[in-house]
Amino acid sequence: NSEFWGKQPFFCKFNGGNYVNLAGEVNLELDPGINAPTVDYPFWFQGESGNLEFCGYALSNYESNEHYEVAEFDPYDSETYNGATNGKSLPTIESIQANEQMGYFEYIPWRGRTSAFWKDSFLYHDTTQTNSALNFGGSSATYFTGRPAGLWSLCAFNEGSLGEESSESSFHRGAMHPSFAEHSTPAHFSYGGCNTTEPIGSSKYHNALFCNGQSSEQNTECDKVTYANGDAENGEYNPMQAFYCKNHCGLRFPLGTDALYCDDNGNECGEKTEECNELCSGRCYQPRDLNDDMFGSPALNDDVMITGSA
Repeated sequence: NSEFWGKQPFFCKFNGGNYVNLAGEVNLELDPGINAPTVDYPFWFQGESGNLEFCGYALSNYESNEHYEVAEFDPYDSETYNGATNGKSLPTIESIQANEQMGYFEYIPWRGRTSAFWKDSFLYHDTTQTNSALNFGGSSATYFTGRPAGLWSLCAFNEGSLGEESSESSFHRGAMHPSFAEHSTPAHFSYGGCNTTEPIGSSKYHNALFCNGQSSEQNTECDKVTYANGDAENGEYNPMQAFYCKNHCGLRFPLGTDALYCDDNGNECGEKTEECNELCSGRCYQPRDLNDDMFGSPALNDDVMITGSA
């Protein structure tokens, strides 16, 4: 299905195998049967006996027929989204977590990494590259044909509930979806702030909130989307959320580790101090590693770009 392939995360139920990093080093602590891959170990390696039981996409369970006027929409600024998707159906963080709760995790095959055509840049999308083959062309007409640079959340908009369902199905012809995800329990999700035990269902929902981690989202419902359990200070950063880089995309820091900073001359100097407080060019960060001076505005600018994981 052209609406999904190469544009939305692909999820599989793994039977055996291991997660490995870019260098091919195996993580023996994570069990792909019950654990999701991580930023530093994103690939699944089947080994001698691993196999895929079933694969599919997260349900595209949010759609709004609201359209943007060109002058109103800025894809870098979550405050200009206003719930609109230009009539396109898109996954939410709730539908992604429904897959994970049922044991379906994002699938990036190690076999692809060993291909002669592999590029490390396949693991992220630089949103300043507006002429690339992906959806970030700067126009709302094309932008919502793929994965936006951020996350939609049902529960964050609807005070913990999934909100009002529509009569339309979120299934798409030609796109497989793990059926058991419909039986997940949103109250157990880490992101979005859901407090309902109502199953997520297979219908589309009417309202959602868009969050990308920008500074103006601090102390709002978006904290529940971007940080585990809404804890912006200590909660785990959502691995599906966008991340930020200076000048050009580069190494993304593993979640939960201290970011590396640079001095005024661009030299790496370690932990953040008064003299060591600049973002390093080509390094990528979580939003809480930044401040308003680094953003330049409540939204994003050309100095700090937004990128998304594959």
